[in-house]
Amino acid sequence: MTDLWSSLTQEAAAHLAALVRIDTTNPPGREKAAADYVAAALAEAGIQAEVVEPAPERGSVIGRLRGSGEADPLLLLAHLDVVPAVASEWRHDPFGGVTVDGEIWGRGTLDCKHLAAIWLTLLCHFKREGRRLRRDLILAATADEEMGGTWASSGWLTTASTSLRPPGASTRAEAGRCPSRGNLTSPTRPPKKPSAGSS
Repeated sequence: MTDLWSSLTQEAAAHLAALVRIDTTNPPGREKAAADYVAAALAEAGIQAEVVEPAPERGSVIGRLRGSGEADPLLLLAHLDVVPAVASEWRHDPFGGVTVDGEIWGRGTLDCKHLAAIWLTLLCHFKREGRRLRRDLILAATADEEMGGTWASSGWLTTASTSLRPPGASTRAEAGRCPSRGNLTSPTRPPKKPSAGSS
């Protein structure tokens, strides 16, 4: 178990460092490169994944590890965008993803690329292990959380992504709260971005 835990920790740390090195400062976002990274890692493990892009470079990724369907699917949620970082105010490059004294430094390590890396590692591990799941596990690593979620609203994602269309997904939110029952089926188009100076 110790060897497995160490291996999974290293795998998650590698994913986190790679995601931190992809600058997804919002605005402007440009999350598609990070979404493509997650999708490629999922696909390499043999997990169904898709990137949806409501506007150029504003990508979100949804991956689904199939279970038996005995229980409702569980949504594992994270976001890929980060708030701005002023490099001169950082001890280490905020987009360097460097490890110092056993800690990974960079924008997004705590909000919220760490969860994307953890969920990604978890799904890939279960797939490699051939774990029998009673429910589908859905990873949604989304764009635009830091600026209100216009380009990754749950309704729009549900409409755009075949992986999210089945109703009844429970949600594990980024804050680590207990799952709550939710429905991801209201189809809406993303609203227009507010103009500069509007509330």
